[in-house]
Amino acid sequence: MSGMKFMTNQTHDGCLIQGARDCAFESVNIAGPKTTATLTTAADNTACVRFDTTAAIVCQDIVWNHGSFSGMVYGVKTAEQIESVTFSNGSFDTLFQGVYLGDAVAPAVGPTGFRAVQNIFDNIYGEGIVIENVGNNCSAYNSFYDVGNHFLGTANPATAVIDINGINNVSVGDMFERTTQYASALLPRIKLNNLNGI
Repeated sequence: MSGMKFMTNQTHDGCLIQGARDCAFESVNIAGPKTTATLTTAADNTACVRFDTTAAIVCQDIVWNHGSFSGMVYGVKTAEQIESVTFSNGSFDTLFQGVYLGDAVAPAVGPTGFRAVQNIFDNIYGEGIVIENVGNNCSAYNSFYDVGNHFLGTANPATAVIDINGINNVSVGDMFERTTQYASALLPRIKLNNLNGI
């Protein structure tokens, strides 16, 4: 699928990828109705992209390149078993959180092999990327601007920019507008939760 934009003024997900393999999305953009004034809570639980794996088919080998995701609670959210999924060269803007993998309750088999690579994250209320109770996922060479500041600017940090709370995950070469002056042990650029993430 290529060269398309999906917009909604309703409170629902933008795209559901269900039981799919070997799919490519090029310049496919999703926009919802939320603004910085309404994205101060995750209560609506909407996502630009959500996955659903069936018993017969695990979502696998999916690439989303040059997309933009905005105006919903999450850019990408899933606790489903997915494998080798890449979001690259895209824009995550005006969201509550950018990418959320896993769940507070560890899934039996969650996302693995997920890669967020060379994206821009900006105007995000909470964390740009959360990896929760799942492993073998990667954030690499992304640029994080006004992220984790409750829309109050980088001089007012409120959360970590990347929160890795699962084993065997990695952040490589990510770049942050949040300077060392505003990064503390409680509100770091990358929070590893004393696990073996890198």
